[in-house]
Amino acid sequence: MRVDIVPESFRVALDLRGVSHSEGGHRRLINLVRELDALPSPLEFDLISNPCHEIDKHSWSIRTHTISPRLRTRMMHHPGVGSLRKVLWGKTRIMHFLTGDIWYSPTCRTVVTIHDLAPLHFPEFSFASKAEEQKYHRHLKLIIEKADVIHAASEHTLKDLKQHFPHGAAKFRLIHPAPDPFFMPEDWGLEDRALFRYNIGSPRGFLLSVGGFNGWKNPGFLLEAYHHYRKGQKDPRKLVIAGDPHKPYPGLPTLYEAVCRLNLQQDVILLGRVSDSFLRKVYCSASLFLYPSKLDGFGYSVLEAMACGCPVLCSNETALPETVGEAAQQLPVSDPQMWADAIPPLLTNRAARVELVEKGFQQAAGYDWKATAEQVLQIYLDLLK
Repeated sequence: MRVDIVPESFRVALDLRGVSHSEGGHRRLINLVRELDALPSPLEFDLISNPCHEIDKHSWSIRTHTISPRLRTRMMHHPGVGSLRKVLWGKTRIMHFLTGDIWYSPTCRTVVTIHDLAPLHFPEFSFASKAEEQKYHRHLKLIIEKADVIHAASEHTLKDLKQHFPHGAAKFRLIHPAPDPFFMPEDWGLEDRALFRYNIGSPRGFLLSVGGFNGWKNPGFLLEAYHHYRKGQKDPRKLVIAGDPHKPYPGLPTLYEAVCRLNLQQDVILLGRVSDSFLRKVYCSASLFLYPSKLDGFGYSVLEAMACGCPVLCSNETALPETVGEAAQQLPVSDPQMWADAIPPLLTNRAARVELVEKGFQQAAGYDWKATAEQVLQIYLDLLK
């Protein structure tokens, strides 16, 4: 039974502004908020979001409200945050930062979600200057010191936190997120899929990669593996990559520059940024999903591919074995030729493909945003005791 009227003192503010640059990240967090809103509890929710996401278009109960500050203010290090101080401090009992940010107040308890500690492991791909790196370390130290609860997105991230910050172990919790339920098989026939593949520029099917191009996502390794695969095949499938190919990342050429260096312009299709509805069609049309990440805090893209019925070849690094279980073929990211050799059997062995697809459906279905929200809600209630 939903509770619509509660005391004003029992309010939780959720900061969504850290994903203002990421359509996918915002979409995933909205699933958590939607489930929290639907669960019966003595809480109201304030959603802090940049106006660009038009968060008000979602249907919330009367106990969930939106706050869209005009300016993007990083709420950390000190309480001088202007108008947000009036909005939040007098009404809010808990602040939940969903993207590793933090702001602390003597009147609020604080919850922080951390997906991974990638910048600690790959500073060369994370910071444009030493000053940026030092700022990140100060910020992370502040989170450990000030947060009341820090919840990790995977067992790997939880272990990473305990290893680097053993003094904060009592604050750490494990709560798995989930793939977006929007991603599922398309309701179309073989002709529809064939037409989509033709329009995308790869009628015979294609290899697919989605999920970011920073250093630890390993885009250079992906292209090297595809280059080896292409050289060993008479009629290779094309590689389709979704995401901005011109976005710069520290320590790396842009994806487009990397494609040109290997002379793969005719074989790699760079889609750029795409809508969710288009991305679902891409997942459902792909012959194989490739994900050679060196570090992942969870692996949303892998589960989205599985939920759409696409077999997966991914790395066996960090959180991915935990996330995919036995539903994907996993390889180390030490040898591009090994990946190139693994691709053809996954395209031609029908029995192996069917098995991976079925296991993928089951694995993706094992994660559920309602279950995630129930665990997050319990953290809130425990803090209010």
